[in-house]
Amino acid sequence: MEHWKTSWVAFYTRNNRHLLAALVLLLIGLLTYGNSLTNDFMVDDYGLILNNPEAQHIKFLASQFISGGGVAGSNPAYYRPIPHILTLLCYLVFQANPIGYHTVNLVFFYICSLGLYGLLNVLFQNKKLAFLTSLLFLTHPINGVIVNYITATGYSVLIFSMLLSLTSFLMDLQKPQRGLYVVASFLWFLAALLSHETAVAFPLYLAAALFFVRYPLREIFWKSLPFFALVLIYLIFRWEFVSLKEGLWDKIPLFGISFGNYLATFSRLVAWYFSKLIFLKEIVLIWATPIVREHLLWWNLGLVVVVVVCVYCLGAPWKRDPKSFALSWMGIGLVPVGLGCFFYPASGLVIEPHWLFFSSIGFFFLANGLVQMEGNFSKNGARILGVLLLSIYVFNSRQYNALWADERRYCQAWMQASPGLKTAVFYLAGAHMRQREYKEARALYPRALSGGPEDWQIYANLGLMDHEEGFLKA
Repeated sequence: MEHWKTSWVAFYTRNNRHLLAALVLLLIGLLTYGNSLTNDFMVDDYGLILNNPEAQHIKFLASQFISGGGVAGSNPAYYRPIPHILTLLCYLVFQANPIGYHTVNLVFFYICSLGLYGLLNVLFQNKKLAFLTSLLFLTHPINGVIVNYITATGYSVLIFSMLLSLTSFLMDLQKPQRGLYVVASFLWFLAALLSHETAVAFPLYLAAALFFVRYPLREIFWKSLPFFALVLIYLIFRWEFVSLKEGLWDKIPLFGISFGNYLATFSRLVAWYFSKLIFLKEIVLIWATPIVREHLLWWNLGLVVVVVVCVYCLGAPWKRDPKSFALSWMGIGLVPVGLGCFFYPASGLVIEPHWLFFSSIGFFFLANGLVQMEGNFSKNGARILGVLLLSIYVFNSRQYNALWADERRYCQAWMQASPGLKTAVFYLAGAHMRQREYKEARALYPRALSGGPEDWQIYANLGLMDHEEGFLKA
């Protein structure tokens, strides 16, 4: 464990290499997302910001902790007060100017990359590994939604809060300060929980970090237990007061599927997500798949094989290395997906890549491969491969930025990537309606009907268009 014990002050002040890394991350971040800063509002931005009085006035600041954010007058199935407070503050400054919102998102995303760089550098004492991981995390197209999606501010808060919570806890292990670091860790974890539900997986990330710095299992259990207790309190609060039961749990029986169907369909979701990490094509905000009812054996067998291989890699005592650490990170991120995938009964099981922003850190075990290649095989080959990979990420991210610039074009691509997702149809219809293209909107809205209580928005919009055009009888 001694290899990661170091002074955190010394880490940031020891030499200029860390400052150089921070500068390069900033320049690459600007290069990657510079063409997204002028993108207009789209999809949820209208309902959550521009058409939501509670997101526009300072008098509603404290009430965000009561409502948890969301559209005024609705009962959202989430509780995320911190992101909505930040959005409200942004509105007070930027009003309807999207450049300010995108700039804030980019700054927050950059801060996340710095936090990741610091954490991995201290854990593994390898500046190259920390820098490459942070660089790939910052530029991968699957993470670009943090900048492109104006209402995604909370995801950066989630990532940074979890990084700081983990960092604070590790600092207490190095040099106890009368529990101050532990208190800070709990407060940052609480901030993460108030930013997004996927933070419930944090105790598992903490346990993984302690495992890979070679803490005994007994100590890992006791040190992680208070965080699991906080998660339990949070879940009880959500169940009793904030929509966890009605917004998610009560939807599960609507699917009417067996456990075998669920596992096979979940395997398909996981396969889709990891294919996007590798091939970078058709990355969308939400992806849905119908329930898998055929070839269940092969889907479930494939899932079992993957789980067995991962457990073996993680369980072998000699595998406590960066690659195994990254593998555990990726697996932990799938835990909240297992329940969140039931959110849209009318569309099948779904996965939202932004649920996995924090766990996507683990995908960049390939950074470790580049470092090992440079040290053991070919230094020039590793550098060329690294530059090529970075160039591919930056190029594709800029392409996605351009796609986000046109709401209708984005929604059309979204519908093509996920044909069964009614949400994409709803947003495309809304985009046409805002452009007063009522004929196109009327043709799309019926396709977005799900048969649930949320359909009121569709009927209301159809009525608004009829009123606008004088079709009072309709």
